[in-house]
Order: sequence, then structure tokens, then C-alpha cells
Amino acid sequence: GDNRDAAYFSDYDASYTLLPEGNASFLMVTGVNHNISGKATYANLVVETAPQDQGVFNASCNGRVGVNSNEYEGTAAVFSPDLEHVNGLFAFAVSRNCSSLSLLAPQTSDGASFGCLEITSDMVSDTDPYRVVSRAYLEPETTTGPAYNELLWPQVTEFVC
Repeated sequence: GDNRDAAYFSDYDASYTLLPEGNASFLMVTGVNHNISGKATYANLVVETAPQDQGVFNASCNGRVGVNSNEYEGTAAVFSPDLEHVNGLFAFAVSRNCSSLSLLAPQTSDGASFGCLEITSDMVSDTDPYRVVSRAYLEPETTTGPAYNELLWPQVTEFVC
């Protein structure tokens, strides 16, 4: 459960969502890489199911569906490649079919694009809700979780296609 080693963020107003199998609807999660900002030693973005808040297990990658702050770099550059501190930001889609986003996904001149976390019906059925949670762990200066009021919350936007 939650403890004082991290700041836990989720989209509480619309916490859980359904994305039907077979369409191109997706969530876009954007935010600050608090590891690069110096407010966290480590950060991650994971998908959880309701109501137990269990991580979504992906047998094909032998683990939970999510990414850590080491994988954030470059994912926001597709939206503003010339922004001075763009590597301090991240952008990940959550989709039933990441390959369906290839036509929607902008790319930088070197071919980079935003990241995508794929949630198949084998992982979560079409009728089971899930949510995206972001965590920022251990502020280097205090060795406890960073203060919520010193962080920018990630933003989750739903695109219905």
C-alpha cells in the first residue's frame, strides 16, 4: 500500500476507465520526470485494475504493465522537440492496441515517438475498469517521499476514436 517513501498520483476525478477492445481509443499520460527534476530518485507509471488496485500483469514481458523513469527520456520530444528541457517530461499512451496508434503518433526527425503501454483483453477484460498511477520515490535531499505541493501532477487525457 501507500507509504511515506513516495508521492502517489492518479486521476482521482475519473480514476477508472474502460477502453473497449478493437478500437483506437486511448489515454495519453503526460508529466514531469521528477527523477530529472531532482525531486525523486526513481519514478514510475503503472496500470492498475479496480477495485483492488492490483497491477495489471503482462505474462509476455514477465511483469506488470508499466514503465520507470529510466524509460521516460525522449517520449515527450514528439510534441515539442525544440523545448529546452523536453527530456524532463514524458508522454505515454495507454491503449488496447499500440500498433493502431502508429498513424496518430507524431515522430521526431530521428524517428522517436511517445511511449505506449498496451493493455490487451487477456490482461484486462473489456468490462473491467483500470486506471493509470504515477509514483515519485525518495526525494534525494530528504530520503522520504517528495512533498505533493512541490510536484506537478501528471495529466491523463482520454481520446475516443
